[in-house]
Amino acid sequence: MPGISKSRTVFLIIAGLVFVLGLFPPLAEAQRKSRASAKSRPAAELQNVAETASPSLAVEKPGARAARAVGMTLPIAKFMKFSQPIKLRYITDEFTVFIPISERLKVNSALLHLQLTNSVSLLRERSQLAVRLNGRILAQLTLNPQAPEASIDIRLPSALLKPGYNRLTFSVAQHYTYKCEDPTAPELWTDIDTVASTLTLDADLLPLTPRLSDLSKLFDVKLWGDPTFTIVTPGAMRDEHLQWGALTAQGAALRLNYVPLRILHETAGAPGAARIAGSTANFPGLEQERLQYTDSALVGTKAELAAYVSPRILDGVAGSFLGVYPLDADPRRFVLVVSGTTAAEVTQAARAFTLMNFPYPDTAGMIVNKIDFPDLANYAGRNIVSEDGIYRLSQFDFKSTTVKGPGGSALVHDEHVESLHVEVIMPPDLFAHEDTNVELELHFAYGAGLRKDSVLNIYLNDRFEKAIGLTVEGGVVYHKYRVSIPLRSFQAGFNDLRFSPRLVPLITGECQIYNTENLILTIFDDSTLRVPKASHYVAMPSLRLLVRTGFPYTVKNGGVGALVHVAANDSKTVASAWMVMAKLAQRHLRALDQTLVSFGLPQNSNHDLIVVGSLGKVPANLLKGAPLEFGRPSRVPYAVAVERPAEDRTTTGPLQWLLPGTSRPLERGGADVDPNKVAIVTQTSDLTRSALTMQYQSPLSSGRTATVFAGANEDVLLQGISELIKPELWDDLQGNLVVWSKGVEAVSWQKVGADYHVGAISTPVRVEYYFSNYPWIWLVVLAVLLVLLALLTTRMLNRYRLRHHAKLEEIQRRT
Repeated sequence: MPGISKSRTVFLIIAGLVFVLGLFPPLAEAQRKSRASAKSRPAAELQNVAETASPSLAVEKPGARAARAVGMTLPIAKFMKFSQPIKLRYITDEFTVFIPISERLKVNSALLHLQLTNSVSLLRERSQLAVRLNGRILAQLTLNPQAPEASIDIRLPSALLKPGYNRLTFSVAQHYTYKCEDPTAPELWTDIDTVASTLTLDADLLPLTPRLSDLSKLFDVKLWGDPTFTIVTPGAMRDEHLQWGALTAQGAALRLNYVPLRILHETAGAPGAARIAGSTANFPGLEQERLQYTDSALVGTKAELAAYVSPRILDGVAGSFLGVYPLDADPRRFVLVVSGTTAAEVTQAARAFTLMNFPYPDTAGMIVNKIDFPDLANYAGRNIVSEDGIYRLSQFDFKSTTVKGPGGSALVHDEHVESLHVEVIMPPDLFAHEDTNVELELHFAYGAGLRKDSVLNIYLNDRFEKAIGLTVEGGVVYHKYRVSIPLRSFQAGFNDLRFSPRLVPLITGECQIYNTENLILTIFDDSTLRVPKASHYVAMPSLRLLVRTGFPYTVKNGGVGALVHVAANDSKTVASAWMVMAKLAQRHLRALDQTLVSFGLPQNSNHDLIVVGSLGKVPANLLKGAPLEFGRPSRVPYAVAVERPAEDRTTTGPLQWLLPGTSRPLERGGADVDPNKVAIVTQTSDLTRSALTMQYQSPLSSGRTATVFAGANEDVLLQGISELIKPELWDDLQGNLVVWSKGVEAVSWQKVGADYHVGAISTPVRVEYYFSNYPWIWLVVLAVLLVLLALLTTRMLNRYRLRHHAKLEEIQRRT
């Protein structure tokens, strides 16, 4: 029995080992799958990481681990010029999204989450989607017709994500049969949802050794998140500090192009004795704890900054001075120093900062001795046209472009784009005849062997305008091919002129060999755009013109004739005013460096006004004539009879059948309100969570404009302006009275009150303007002419009767 017991024990031990060894591989596999699942978890889960991060890639407080990575998730649509789904068509097609990576970042990892839908008619075995990053294939996905809605997570290697714009390309091979097939069949499609598809970035900010030549890298649109910039001023705020801060804010915003810049204001406070120890400290007397979460600027005269900056920096302030240095408490953030020995020198340094768009000088600091401004005409700006002018497309940054394939995928410098775009900026107040045209003289060529239904479509702001038939089978080159587009089709400010070719092979049919290499078209950049003669005259108020072009504050060079009145000297009101100016500079593409910024109003009131402040701080005399006069009590307009939304109709004059060219569209969204159909309710009420903006004729000067940005208090004002400058709200401003609050997706607006006109035109053109924009005048004029004609006819008949039939009438009376 003892022997049997030992044998059984040995057997049990061996059996246990076999069981354990057999169990370990499944456990290891389960752990491997668990890790893989964690790595490829949906981007929605990773969003929680982003929500805990600062609006931009944040840093930690002193004493925390300095190398912590910060995650941020953005939809693919954020990286596209036009937010729309990616549509992949035909047998083969591809689309490239450019992913920005700043030089200030060290990328640890990135995760791409794709959400797509494909046609149910595809052949699974032959249809697939490939994802490439900078030319390297990272993933292939089968397009399954039985499961047309698909989702995939793809880990992007950090080594492939380089500073600059990285090419993320989606390409498809799509088939619906093993036999002969039509390569342009409508069932060959795959759509990628660019809102649900996201990219999650895990990155660190790198330490800086900044120089002035690096300004375009320090203020970098490729730095993910909502950028924030803090402007620090020493001591009590004066008008000079307002002006310097406004110029600094505009210079920073211009380097970010279209990206809205959130501005904060801080006072330097009482100087501290060696707050940052060490002989190499740049700002030993400056309290830096509040500056560690954003980049910042320190603005003031040499005497004002002496207690905050190091003697080494202070010694360099021998005139108008610009310098950039790392923050002592966190060298991953920088401080821009704008200074001078006098107030005028500080102003000159700040103006120089708005102009520096070239990587020079390659030093940390410089002295600005003098600025010679060029003489510029009114309305001058980048990509903006003027009346009676001729422009090459190359002047709008368009390069000669060749497109290939049925859908016209454009090949520009080895990069694929969907179509050809030309950005044209129109002055906001052009007026000309209804039949006035903008002339395009195109230089283009297309390949041989195209079917006669091939076309080159021309769109303006996504609205079809013209088509050019490509009907010559042998191919052709056109010089000065003229295309007319009505001037009224262009909108104030930015216009997107798009060329969209649709190229069809000459030989098609079942089981035919298709030649697609001949489907080729080139548009050359020496093509021209001719703007007709026109006048500058427009009806106001119009917040639509303000948000699109900055009108009327950007008409004159540098904003001459404009005044920004800041209603209070607290930091939040000041920052709100700076944000408004920075946004206007971005829209104008130039700084408003000649605009006055003041806590008070000048003796000369002949200015276009911008007023920024909380409700209780805006002077009552500036609200005369406003569509909403807030206070206690307030005068609030409510529409009694609101006309239909503008997208449903256009205004039509009584004689529209006679004068069909006098119809004009109203502003879109919301409603224009007849000033005679508005009830003004005097009420005791106030704002609490909302901000408002309104525009009306300035009470200080006839023909001038006043625009007010106000909030219930300073906190609401700052939050409201921070929300307003975002494209989704800013681009929605219209009418002349707008109210919005935090978190809203659209603004509430109305157009109330009488119009006034801005501009100067000749008498004949003025008559034409009123007849075109106010068709009812035709009825009045025609009625008056008919009455005059009747009176004149009656008088002429009486004279004729008296002259030729007087004797006959006398005989008739006698008999």
